[in-house]
Amino acid sequence: MKKGIVLLTVLFFLSMHSKAQWTQQASGTTKNLWGVSFVTQNLGYVCGDSGTILKTINGGITWTSQNSGTSYQLAGLQFVDANTGYAMSWFDTGGIILKTVNGGTTWNKISLNIAGARCGGMYFFTVDTGLISYGDNSVSNSKILRTVNGGVSWDTVYSATAGSGSGYEWLSFMHFPTRNVGYATVSGSKILKTTDGGKNWTLSNNISGNLWMSGVYFFNKDTGFVGGGLFPKGGGSILKTTNGGTSWQPVTNTFGTSIMLFTSSSTGWAVGTDSTWNGTKKMLKTTDGGMTWARDTTPKISLNSVVFPNVSIGYSVGDKGTILRYGSTIGVLADISSNKLTSIYPNPANDIITLHARNEIQDELEIRIYTFTGTLVKIEQWKQNIGNIDVSEFVDGIYFVEVRSNDWNEMHKIILQR
Repeated sequence: MKKGIVLLTVLFFLSMHSKAQWTQQASGTTKNLWGVSFVTQNLGYVCGDSGTILKTINGGITWTSQNSGTSYQLAGLQFVDANTGYAMSWFDTGGIILKTVNGGTTWNKISLNIAGARCGGMYFFTVDTGLISYGDNSVSNSKILRTVNGGVSWDTVYSATAGSGSGYEWLSFMHFPTRNVGYATVSGSKILKTTDGGKNWTLSNNISGNLWMSGVYFFNKDTGFVGGGLFPKGGGSILKTTNGGTSWQPVTNTFGTSIMLFTSSSTGWAVGTDSTWNGTKKMLKTTDGGMTWARDTTPKISLNSVVFPNVSIGYSVGDKGTILRYGSTIGVLADISSNKLTSIYPNPANDIITLHARNEIQDELEIRIYTFTGTLVKIEQWKQNIGNIDVSEFVDGIYFVEVRSNDWNEMHKIILQR
């Protein structure tokens, strides 16, 4: 097509190249939020005080309340797939776990019958097989329980009780770099390790001091990081191992972390405290593989958890209903002219959309699909004028389809609705 053609369209990405940053979302609640889990960058859940569970299907643009059926403080949350998820109550509920098998529409209670139980970590490999840790009201006497039948029954695979040689440690979080090798953080500067998928655990006490270990992330079975805090006065240490936890070296003596994850070999995120801790937990970031960490810019509110469903999109939750989203956004979208060179149908669509370009278009086409918030999720190169695009992997919501050629481009808004 000749370059003299002018399209009467005003829709475009006004801030496509905006710098990624943390922006606050409207959660619709003022309850403290403690847990966050995303299945995709658009489909996610958060949980918090008073049985609060919220769900989004559009990357956090809107959140809808789910009926948890409880008023418990929910502190742990993990969705294994789009349908199956688990939430853990925090304080003195006898050890209540909530489970959904229909994407949060209904939640069923699983009681562990543990008097005065407080939740620790949770790690599910599949919809049926997973691990949880609990302690008691004195923040001690922790156990790790394992299920292979979706919570119908549980086996105790580790017990930090008197006489076991391990003392009265409090277990925090777990991370598995492989299906068999996993690590758990323990108070008193201790780390647990398993090499058989959590059936058996060994305790090491090779970190000096008396840190409340919490954050944990491993790239592989040998190389990883843990973070320990000096509560309640703040500060702590982040430590690294390259030999599977046999020895640890501090990379910073300033920060203590409660949640830790990496989105690449160089970029990592953590929720934690620094030496000026004033009762709030902050977002920490590294860009050199965990060797140095610095506070990232976020609103002045205490944060409690963070998750990244992919390398460029992240979510963090905190006190007073705080939900933050990390990533560039599309920005404001103006109207779309009806003078189109291409058409897309059906709209609303289900799993397949058809794109039809006018017969006079001879250029090779590039098709790009973006989420409502501006994340590129699909690219196709076309030499034909008509064809189908499979969108079955995307969750319901609003998307934008950009059609590009050598000297023109235009936008279409589509709705996926099953």
